[in-house]
Amino acid sequence: MIAKRANIREIRGHSGNSWSRKIILTFTFCTLTFLFNCAKHQTISKPPPPSVDEMFESATNNFQAKQYDKAITGFTDIIFDYPGSRYAADAQYYLALSNFEKKDYAQAIIELDFFIKNFPTSPFIEPATVQLALAYLRSAPNVERDQIQLLKARELLEEASEKFPDSKYQSDIENAQKELTERLARKEFEAANLYFRAQEFDAAKTYYQHLLDKYSQTSWAIKAKFPLAVCFAETGTKEEAKKILEELVKDNSDPELQKKAAAQLKKLNGE
Repeated sequence: MIAKRANIREIRGHSGNSWSRKIILTFTFCTLTFLFNCAKHQTISKPPPPSVDEMFESATNNFQAKQYDKAITGFTDIIFDYPGSRYAADAQYYLALSNFEKKDYAQAIIELDFFIKNFPTSPFIEPATVQLALAYLRSAPNVERDQIQLLKARELLEEASEKFPDSKYQSDIENAQKELTERLARKEFEAANLYFRAQEFDAAKTYYQHLLDKYSQTSWAIKAKFPLAVCFAETGTKEEAKKILEELVKDNSDPELQKKAAAQLKKLNGE
């Protein structure tokens, strides 16, 4: 009888263990199923990536808000992700313009040059040409250094004037040309001054005269007249010197220079 009860206990023990395992397995399966369904649900409910229309609108809004770094990222993504889309040309132009507005003129030159060469039929070609000239103008170094950028800017401004004679950007072109001419005139003035300070009056006279002949409408023209008169006086051409000084005495645009000219004229006249 004792043995029989032991067997029953053993059977019940095995039966209890079996039920425990079943419960654990069932719970584990349900948990995994729940987690899988949750993950599946999350994957399905994930929002789709923005369309190229939405990307362009977002980048344009950033540009208009003057958030140029964000605009640059947005337009760049469109160019690389959707190179064949209808927004590709416009994205390239606004990418260049974003760099221009950010005053990163070196990068603006690269982007504008690429745009002009690759999208010649774009309606933005006209402003892009003007902005490329301005980018070269703004990136040009001081007068003491090489002026390749200034010469390139002048070339592009002349091209814009010829291609777009009735351009709505004409005032921008004219203002840029005035600024360019002033900077080139200053370069001539600084070169002449180097010879003047070294008392190389013949060489200085050549540079001052060239400035007056080529850049007579600039603010540097009147500045060149007084040292040019001194150069004439020092090289034995006093009558020519007096003529220039008399012009300066009659000119009221620069009172300080007018005063210096009057004193120099008196000196030459022996007064």
